[in-house]
Amino acid sequence: MATHLKTHYDLDAVGGRIVLESARHIVASTTYHTYDTIDAAVQQFIVEKRYNSGDLLVIADICPTQGVCEFIEKNHPGDLAIRLLDHHKTRSWVNKYSWAKCDVSKCGTELVFEAFYIDKSNEYKYIEICKLVEAISAWDLWKKDSSYRVRGENLNTLLGFIGKDAFVRRFVADPNADLFPTIQEILGFLNARKERYVGQVLKEQLDNAILRMDGLGNSFKTIFATDFMSEIGDAVLTHPDGQDLHYVCLINPTSNTCSLRSRTGENDVSAIAKRLGGGGHQAAAGFPVALTERIEEEVFTLLNGIELFSEYYKY
Repeated sequence: MATHLKTHYDLDAVGGRIVLESARHIVASTTYHTYDTIDAAVQQFIVEKRYNSGDLLVIADICPTQGVCEFIEKNHPGDLAIRLLDHHKTRSWVNKYSWAKCDVSKCGTELVFEAFYIDKSNEYKYIEICKLVEAISAWDLWKKDSSYRVRGENLNTLLGFIGKDAFVRRFVADPNADLFPTIQEILGFLNARKERYVGQVLKEQLDNAILRMDGLGNSFKTIFATDFMSEIGDAVLTHPDGQDLHYVCLINPTSNTCSLRSRTGENDVSAIAKRLGGGGHQAAAGFPVALTERIEEEVFTLLNGIELFSEYYKY
């Protein structure tokens, strides 16, 4: 029996794959998705029968739409086992299906671990996998008071540096791969780079960002960035100039996405993101937005408006 994993694309998603392989599942295929691609991927997998009889399909840390979940419910192949494990508040409706579970108190990696890591005969490996899962949870659920939080941040930084496949290989081989002295030294350099980037973004944008109000009466500022969204969001909200903000809106023009960050336990930005076609957690959510074409058009308008033979271009 082979396992097929369809998941998100962040640390929590990769953690689920590590858990499955560490639990001795033969992971025949892994595909990483956004909410724009997961529906088609799941339907094609089932309709085109991209599996062998007796295989297992795991959908983790992401959830198809209600329409596709209804399709699975009505067309569930008898020769394919399906498990959907999610933890996003906006997907809690999946609990009505016997093959699905949504638990907002746990990250996706934790849910995969509880569902599939059954063999505890190797006590050392089990304990170290538990610690790895705790660190991923501390990162993904933004547990700032957790003793595993720093390690979770380092794991996320390392993932961004070496990529998903190399990350999985290293941590399946050794769940403490990030604790090797050489890796710790590399992480020191990477964290210094991250701190410089976050500091530069705040220095160049926060003071000049316009304080705005959304349609629900929440105050926010908009920041542009391409990396370290959660770190920037946290830095803005803890900065003296961000104390009165309900949340911060982080725009990534390279991925056409808006990330929303609020303080844990305060404003539920997942409800805002859901209205705009996205989703997420109470303090960390996001939604897609078509920025590239508009930005390109505005820049073209500016450039097209230049008088070529102005006083600066006399020949």
